[in-house]
Amino acid sequence: MLKLVFLSMCLLPLADAFLLAQSAEPLAGNLVVSESPASGSAFLIHKRVDEVRVVFSVTDKHGRPMAGLRAEDIVVEDNGRIILDLASFCEGSGMPLRLTFLVDTSSSMAGSFRRASAAVQRWQSRLSDSGMTATDWTSFASNKTFSGAALLGNRRPEGATAMLDALGAEILRSISVHEPRERRVILLLSDGEDNLSSESLLGVIAEAQRSNTAIYTVAAHSAKLQFPGDRVLRNLSEATGGRYFLLSDYSDSDSVLVQMQSDLRGAYALSFCLPATARIEGPHVLVLHVRHRRGVLVLARKGYVVEAVN
Repeated sequence: MLKLVFLSMCLLPLADAFLLAQSAEPLAGNLVVSESPASGSAFLIHKRVDEVRVVFSVTDKHGRPMAGLRAEDIVVEDNGRIILDLASFCEGSGMPLRLTFLVDTSSSMAGSFRRASAAVQRWQSRLSDSGMTATDWTSFASNKTFSGAALLGNRRPEGATAMLDALGAEILRSISVHEPRERRVILLLSDGEDNLSSESLLGVIAEAQRSNTAIYTVAAHSAKLQFPGDRVLRNLSEATGGRYFLLSDYSDSDSVLVQMQSDLRGAYALSFCLPATARIEGPHVLVLHVRHRRGVLVLARKGYVVEAVN
């Protein structure tokens, strides 16, 4: 059974962008592993770590969770170099979970917002039925705070969208109050359009990777059509270990929750120490796969950044 320590439903701000404060922690030594880019991000958090920790999910070709994997079943590549020794490995289905819903309330969602809101309310009920209980519910719209039920029932879609700022703010908030070993998932319902954010796509991806936050994204329109926002949503999900879903309509979204729960039941966590010869400053590309298994999907963040600190 999944343990849920925090579940929040957040609405993307309309005309007011989230303010992202810079934050830094004291560093010791000459090496820091960070998942923030060196520039171009509105906020940058450094953290001294001795290990690189990766939370990931494994499902079979039918999308079902794969339990019972061992450390020797997983191959980890860091910048093309196979990591021979893992510092830790465990199944993660029992990890505490922080799940956040982000619902786009901008004017571009006018035609689908009610169905998206109804989907979230259905998911709330089904999560409770499955044994996942929430200890806190918080919703945000612009600079006001409401209960989830009141906000979904009364909100009307209007105004501009600061989707990337909202994602960045939620990641920053979760870092400030998080349980160190919890599983972090954001479920974003949006068309992917953004005309207000100060944050960049790469900056948000980097912060999500740094905090081991998987972003699941859900859009709703005809599969025969393609929009610029689709690529943004797909990049957010693929880079952070989530999934991108394109639905014909949000009323057909129950499969999203089913798949996400399956992914969480197939979760694992591992960590490794960088060998001295691999401590190269700059971006590191992570690739995980399962030995001798065909048709297996591994959902994991795609990288992190190593920076030298004087």
